[in-house]
Amino acid sequence: MEFVVTVVSHDRPGLIADVTGAVAALGGNLESSSMTLLQGHFAWTLVVAFDADIEVLRRELLAVCPTGVTVSELADEAEPSTVVGDRIVVNLHGADRRGIVAAITRVLADAGGNIVELSTHLHEGMYLGTAEVEFGQRVDLTALSEALAAAGSDVGVRVTAHREDPDVL
Repeated sequence: MEFVVTVVSHDRPGLIADVTGAVAALGGNLESSSMTLLQGHFAWTLVVAFDADIEVLRRELLAVCPTGVTVSELADEAEPSTVVGDRIVVNLHGADRRGIVAAITRVLADAGGNIVELSTHLHEGMYLGTAEVEFGQRVDLTALSEALAAAGSDVGVRVTAHREDPDVL
């Protein structure tokens, strides 16, 4: 069975080792994960394959991280993403204000984009963000860039977009 585990905690050395050690000790396998520090808080989402009771997994994880752990069973297996069209990288920066992410992601959604990675940071009043967006078809990058620039202008940020370079991967 596959489970989604989320860990939100104060950051500390050894937290990842403790969580993955508990999963491994129970015979589980870490299939994928994404982790970041958010203003000093540790935030991690994992997909774990595990052939035991969900309560056993939950109990063992709570032993190594007493607060901020949730375990949920995946309802069904999702099909892996297959990009037929484009993968676009969008960068934004500017003074912080409400609605930046909402405005930019609305343009991407309306263009048929599916955001597969999103990272945003606030640093000394400047808002920075990067999104990787998959499209099921080839994108008119000029038109998308113009729509993003207009939305960015409305919320006071500069937005750029470019095709992901497959050679970098």
